Amino acid sequence: MKQNFIFIFIAVITICNSTLNAQVIPEENVPASVIKVFNSKFKKVTDRSWHKENKTNFEAFFKQNGEAKSAVFSKNGSWVKTTMLIKVSQLSEPVKFNLNLTYPKAVYTKVVDEDSYAYLKRYYVDLIFKQKKYTVIFKPNGEIVKSTLIK
Repeated sequence: MKQNFIFIFIAVITICNSTLNAQVIPEENVPASVIKVFNSKFKKVTDRSWHKENKTNFEAFFKQNGEAKSAVFSKNGSWVKTTMLIKVSQLSEPVKFNLNLTYPKAVYTKVVDEDSYAYLKRYYVDLIFKQKKYTVIFKPNGEIVKSTLIK
């Protein structure tokens, strides 16, 4: 129960922080190529809002099938990545196995499912293990891509 509360709290803070740091823009200021690719890739979305992620990328925050997601596109309309917060139980079995093996009794603070043009699927897991904070990146097969100690 405590892990669920921590997860929800971190998720809300992350979403609020992302929204505050990104420049909100009206949809008419998003390039038509970006809108076209978004509409072809994501069907039946609600609560869509657009943000200028940086000088060259646009990010859409939206809900699809009740799940909050974000998708990033380059200014020419190329899809870059899609992310969404998930529960630990939604990780692939090999990732869960390796997490429990490598970080037994860790407290998970944030879990992100990310699909990307560059590297397909990755899972980002923020956790506390032996009183230290880490971000661990996994491939779906459970292989650790990178583990970073957060100071």
